[in-house]
Amino acid sequence: MMILLSLILAVSTCLPSEDAAGDVPELEVLDHYAGVWDVEMTIDPLDPNREGKSFRGEVEAKWSVGGRFMEQTGSYRLSEEGQPIVIKTLMTYDTDELQYHYWLFLSSGGVRESRGHWNEQKKTMTSTMKSADGDVTTTTADFSKAGEENWTIETRHADNSLAFRIHGKNTRRK
Repeated sequence: MMILLSLILAVSTCLPSEDAAGDVPELEVLDHYAGVWDVEMTIDPLDPNREGKSFRGEVEAKWSVGGRFMEQTGSYRLSEEGQPIVIKTLMTYDTDELQYHYWLFLSSGGVRESRGHWNEQKKTMTSTMKSADGDVTTTTADFSKAGEENWTIETRHADNSLAFRIHGKNTRRK
């Protein structure tokens, strides 16, 4: 068993860094997420008489699992003294359903899954998640400016009233 484990470790350290799997060209779109990013975001208030809450973080995304998944890891602080919120996101393209799939894992224990589509003309990725109670969360990521991702996450109740909105800008460090 130790010999097998040692062989696996030795081979894995010799492998080149991963890129998108070449047999699924749609995965190349996820290269937009790759790299190390500084994140600025604001939670928009539901009450128009209040100011939004802004905070910062960082995120890194790279190819994993044989170039089939873009793996994103990040952390954010809602306040200077608060505990960081850690996230892990896995993204891929489903060749059967012809759409992108996203799984978000939060250090608070939350798990979210959504489906998305790429608009090549606008350079935007839009994903949607529907909850059991009828809420719909839509995430739109705009990559039209080099080195930037401008995004919005909006949740609406079944009656279409706004439940939550957050927007942000990710700036690529490298």
